Amino acid sequence: MRIEMFIVGWMTAPAGVWRQGEEDPERPVRVPVPVYLIETDTERILLDTGIHPNAVADPDAHYGEPN
Repeated sequence: MRIEMFIVGWMTAPAGVWRQGEEDPERPVRVPVPVYLIETDTERILLDTGIHPNAVADPDAHYGEPN
């Protein structure tokens, strides 16, 4: 089996979304969007882990308010 990571895009959001206690919570931070390719002897599987379901349902509760 082989696993390989690819960057398929980038997201930019305020630093306070990514890290609690950020000194400048409004500063833009650019982060990669990875996917993983899993190869076995018989198949290839592309895995996109997506966003955490709690973040989709209630982003403020999941990430917290920027300081």
